[in-house]
Amino acid sequence: MNTTFVNDSSEKQFDNRSEMMDFVGEREANTIWLVEPADQLKYIGLLDEPLFAPIRAEEMGVSSETIIDTMCGSRLVLETSVGKKPVGISAIMSINDRVGWKADGYKKLSNYNPLKLAEALNLFVEASSGNVNIKISDEKVRAVHSSAYSFISTKSLLNAVFNYFDDKWPEFTFARGYFSHEFFRIELDLSAYRDTFFSKLPTAAGTNLLATAEPAFIMSSSDIATSAVQLIPALALGGGTFVPLGTPIGVEHKGDDIEGRVASKLDMLLAYFQERAENLQELENVRVVYARNALKRLLKESQIPKKCGLEAVEAFETMFGNEPATALDVYFAVVD
Repeated sequence: MNTTFVNDSSEKQFDNRSEMMDFVGEREANTIWLVEPADQLKYIGLLDEPLFAPIRAEEMGVSSETIIDTMCGSRLVLETSVGKKPVGISAIMSINDRVGWKADGYKKLSNYNPLKLAEALNLFVEASSGNVNIKISDEKVRAVHSSAYSFISTKSLLNAVFNYFDDKWPEFTFARGYFSHEFFRIELDLSAYRDTFFSKLPTAAGTNLLATAEPAFIMSSSDIATSAVQLIPALALGGGTFVPLGTPIGVEHKGDDIEGRVASKLDMLLAYFQERAENLQELENVRVVYARNALKRLLKESQIPKKCGLEAVEAFETMFGNEPATALDVYFAVVD
């Protein structure tokens, strides 16, 4: 396997565990983490000059495709101890966090003049201290974090999760995987253990929505911000829809032994699932008179992208119109 995966928009889905592990292994082979003095970095603006892409590519030891993608993306290059590297869009969130400005500030300067954007960033660099952790993957800088950030390889994290399920719930099935420069995610089907996971739900065999659901598990993680490994008890509703059961269980990218902390949380998976499934079932007993309005408000408060929110409301109206619905119906409409 030798996959070109340099563009910021690159993404891949998997329905096979081995294929995903092979792909992730290839990404790991194209990834390094640097620990650099924060005040020694230098940002350089990259003008939109496609004719000069081959020259810039040779200077930085990357492909012309990478340069052109960056000219249309972050419009930045970062000079590090291993040379100049184009900055991927996925790194912008962590860069903004470090300098303390909002995404709108970055966009305004980037659109105005990437050279001025680099000048502004370099002022923050001069005022910085300590070290930063820099992720370079597939020819671009993909993240810039403080030294407090603990990085873990995607393959190590996946191995920790798969080893747990191979040992504790060996009849699980790999339903789906996803990988991009921003995050990765796996969805596991635990329908073979339905009786065990639903044992504390006395009405699960009835006619409610849980009656047709199967137990499942979602894991996701990201290096683009100070996010956590997300371990998510879930329900598989059919048709490829996996619904989270409440708030994810987070393992922060801080401190030592992330794998060990993930394994410790996974040991409580059954208890987490049963507790949250019981809470979810209680929502079915809550009647929401103005359900459509409640959904719109919840989507707004959750900061769901407008397009996704409109689609959710439209699908909900198709099913319920202006009629009352249960709180569980509203919850499923949000997370679907």
